[in-house]
Amino acid sequence: MSVEPRRLRELPPFDPATVAIVRGSVTKLPPEPIELTREFYRQLFEIAPQARVLFAEDMTDQTERLLSAILAGVRAMDRPELVEDHLRRWGVVHRRMHGVTNDLYVYVGHALIRALHRIFGHLETSVSSAWIAVYEWMAAVMIDGADSADTVDRDPSALMAQAELVTAQPAARIGNVVPFRSRSTGAA
Repeated sequence: MSVEPRRLRELPPFDPATVAIVRGSVTKLPPEPIELTREFYRQLFEIAPQARVLFAEDMTDQTERLLSAILAGVRAMDRPELVEDHLRRWGVVHRRMHGVTNDLYVYVGHALIRALHRIFGHLETSVSSAWIAVYEWMAAVMIDGADSADTVDRDPSALMAQAELVTAQPAARIGNVVPFRSRSTGAA
């Protein structure tokens, strides 16, 4: 049975406290933060051994790239427009070049939380929930990017429809960045 990650439109909004919790937890990473990504891949290959074939034998470059991506995402969480285009492109690359299927994103999320728990020794529920919310958003944007590219490939006229939609939307809504709106005010 395949498990599908939630789509961008299905994610509940979260508030700035989530950003603060995730950023606060990053400051508590060990002196060698690369250990987070090493542990992440250990956890991923344990819970989803089928994913191992998607990676090179030497994981040095991959662990460094992932750490860099995680830290860049954390730095830009309060300005998602800075990372959203990159995430969408990464989604296309992961699907087309690496064969990543949507169900693998669920395993990746579990592996990330397990790695954080292992690195910190104990993971507060609030920290775990905040990381899950942020990861689900990142994964949903990547999947949305890959789905949009697939739609355009099947029907090039969809590109015009997407362009019209973007120009019709207010700037704060471009990219459907619902998760970063405040729960209390609805403002970005």
